[in-house]
Amino acid sequence: MKAKILTDSNSLLTMFRLGAIEASLVDENNFEEEFRNSYKDENLAILIITRSVYNKNNNRIDNYRRDYTMPLIVIIDGWKD
Repeated sequence: MKAKILTDSNSLLTMFRLGAIEASLVDENNFEEEFRNSYKDENLAILIITRSVYNKNNNRIDNYRRDYTMPLIVIIDGWKD
């Protein structure tokens, strides 16, 4: 099983990649595609989302969390670039 982070911070992207965690830089144009690709990955156990990304997409994320239990979605405070 693996983990992945969706973030809008270049610093967090780099830090998580250095820790061997898959990472994607998202914005309003590609969030939905990255989110969908992430939750459809059967090997993904934990999807980490930064608070800034969550705040912009909370309805979509909360709807998914309500209906599904895998992957576990964790919201973390982000990092200011």
